[in-house]
Amino acid sequence: MHRKANDAADAAGVSLGLYLEELIRRDEVDAQGCPLWLTPRTQHEGQDELPLKTA
Repeated sequence: MHRKANDAADAAGVSLGLYLEELIRRDEVDAQGCPLWLTPRTQHEGQDELPLKTA
């Protein structure tokens, strides 16, 4: 993925940082800030909570 991003930035004649900044700026997000193309994971999805021991 790193090479693909570098190649795209080089082809556009911009730095990798500017390329990534522009990708992020154009990324559409929902009201919670999650990208529309990504299904958000729930905090405990597929995981059980471990008991905490106190001293």
